Amino acid sequence: MKPFSDYVMQMRPRYEFVVRLAECDDAGDLRELITQSLAMYVVENVGTAKRLPIQEHKDFVGLGPCQVHMLEVTLRYPTITEQVRRNLAQTLGVSASRVCVRTRLEEDQHDFQPSVKTASDGSVLNRPELDAESGQQLVGQPRIDSMLKELGKIPKNMK
Repeated sequence: MKPFSDYVMQMRPRYEFVVRLAECDDAGDLRELITQSLAMYVVENVGTAKRLPIQEHKDFVGLGPCQVHMLEVTLRYPTITEQVRRNLAQTLGVSASRVCVRTRLEEDQHDFQPSVKTASDGSVLNRPELDAESGQQLVGQPRIDSMLKELGKIPKNMK
């Protein structure tokens, strides 16, 4: 039987973050610098830095195509992403705009957010196909009436 302290240690929550660093030159010493920077939050694990393809990243809009390193950090003490970002920027000696920190949940949901599509003039609502009369057939009372008619045609033995 395990001692009670083992159960308590297993129940402690872990705070997982995903860190992205733009144009960071110290890829070799990155893990050590992050561990030093976040030591006050009791660093449990710092993953290896993965280099992402050189392209324009949504997180670093003003930089254009740049090299980005991504790594995972697990902390024992609770903190917010903004505090982690400030500590990393200060320790690494880079601008805070070149550091992006998200929680694991935010990172998982970030990729599923659709990008906003705009027309050539900058407004989606000015597109002429949205004003067409055919669009009204897909919504509103005419659509409800047609659906009810279709449901009335289904044989009773299939319901």
